[in-house]
Amino acid sequence: RCINRMIEPTGGAISFDGVITSLLRKRDLRKLRTKIGMIFQHYNLVDRLTVIENVLHGRLGYKSTLAGVLGRYSREEKKQAFRIINLLGLDEQVYERCDQLSGGQKQRVGIARALIQNPKLILCDEPIASLDPNAAKIIMDYLKNISSQMGITIV
Repeated sequence: RCINRMIEPTGGAISFDGVITSLLRKRDLRKLRTKIGMIFQHYNLVDRLTVIENVLHGRLGYKSTLAGVLGRYSREEKKQAFRIINLLGLDEQVYERCDQLSGGQKQRVGIARALIQNPKLILCDEPIASLDPNAAKIIMDYLKNISSQMGITIV
């Protein structure tokens, strides 16, 4: 949380991608955060929205406020979202509301939301703490494959 400044560090300096993050202003910090995906323990999904809508929210850092509010996404962004959703085995849940999903499915939506950012780094805040052992193994396997096959650093 200090790396992406969700929590402000009280001392020292954090450098990411050649930039000391504590020196960034809000606009520059927003730009930096587009390079850092985040996967949360409690998913941080909008339960009343569908899987595809939650995944596309990962692109909000690239949008103007108005485009984000209106939910304007390009055809390519939508195609990318569907590809990632399929990669994570959620193709049958694309149009389901997230409050109808299991914990493991919700976490995969969170992973998809992070991946659609095209990040250089993915930060994980206890991504399997609230999952049963089988779902936890599936999530860890996905994270391992993402790191090794896509070359994304996962912390």
